[in-house]
Amino acid sequence: MLKALVLATAAAGAPLCSMAQPVELDTDAAHVIVVRPVDSWSGDTSVQQDTLDAIRDRQVSYDIMLDGTRYRGSPLVLQGVSDNPVTLGAQAALAAQKTTLVRKSAYLFHVGDATTLAPDDYPKFAKAQLDYRQLFVRREGDPRSLPARVRVRNIAGDALSIGALFIPVPGLGTAAGAQVMANSGIAEDLGNVPRPARAALIPAVLPALDTSAYRQIDVRRVDFRPDTPGEIVIAYKTEKTPQAEQDALVKAIVALAAADTTADAVDAARQTDFKERVAIWDACVADGKCQKEASNDKQ
Repeated sequence: MLKALVLATAAAGAPLCSMAQPVELDTDAAHVIVVRPVDSWSGDTSVQQDTLDAIRDRQVSYDIMLDGTRYRGSPLVLQGVSDNPVTLGAQAALAAQKTTLVRKSAYLFHVGDATTLAPDDYPKFAKAQLDYRQLFVRREGDPRSLPARVRVRNIAGDALSIGALFIPVPGLGTAAGAQVMANSGIAEDLGNVPRPARAALIPAVLPALDTSAYRQIDVRRVDFRPDTPGEIVIAYKTEKTPQAEQDALVKAIVALAAADTTADAVDAARQTDFKERVAIWDACVADGKCQKEASNDKQ
């Protein structure tokens, strides 16, 4: 039901008001979509509070892969950020937003390298992510009890997030994750996505695009915590050039850092995300595909 609503709304060009929205930006040469990791609700309440504090203090850390080489976006004790137009440009843009790059913030994210999609493949990629989001929520279990279950795992020293097995990597991920995906039916959607692009998939909703308006689409996965990844989508209006990519990435990094928003807005996005997850879970229970837990008292 949720999938049908999302697809119908996207096709109509209307905003998906019930969901935490990706950030959409434009440069002269590209349209940029950013899924911020910190906008996602998580059952790990400690990390959620720490990242909210980091955003409130306007401190962030990151690194980025560019053509196979990792660059420091944040300074070290005796070294500054890497000497690259993207990292230097992001440093200046973040400073203009009064956001400080620090060696190790509670909000430390890693921007992966670019994977190219033909514009015609974008709808297939977006559909796979939509289906994956619903699978991911169902595999985590009832969101209302997830914080308590995460606390138990943390106390037991189990660093593996409850949802971590279901983050795909090339070839569908771990054996356990691949088996769950195959049994869920999402494997068919993944089969429609070019293999290199599967590594960039995250459980998130992407907006519809008029693919005829773009020449090339690059997707970059953003890793933060296993259960709250992010993403950068750059849709190039003309031929991709180094300058076009640099301009788009600088804007995307500023958005990922939450330098263009507030802690209150991030918290509101998380609450919207939580409510949608509850709706997905309750619909799954009502359909008999998920088993209702004995108690949903803890949130």
